Amino acid sequence: MGIFLGSMYSLGLSYMTDLTPLELLPAGNILVGMSFSLGSIIGPSATGIMIGLFGNDVFYFVITGLLVVAFLALFFGNARKSSTIV
Repeated sequence: MGIFLGSMYSLGLSYMTDLTPLELLPAGNILVGMSFSLGSIIGPSATGIMIGLFGNDVFYFVITGLLVVAFLALFFGNARKSSTIV
């Protein structure tokens, strides 16, 4: 999991670097670092609360929900793009 998390962090920084103008790169780097830190603090606490409230099976529902949201975003995002290209 650590390798996956490190890769996602690096890819996020690379993506931010591609989109951000050169003069805003330091601010973007700070914001990405702050977001990562907040996620590292909030994530374990939120997971513990969810396990306490719903039991150990909550992971299956969370993963399913994330996959459904990703599928819907990709499905509707591509449908909108293809209609504007014509």
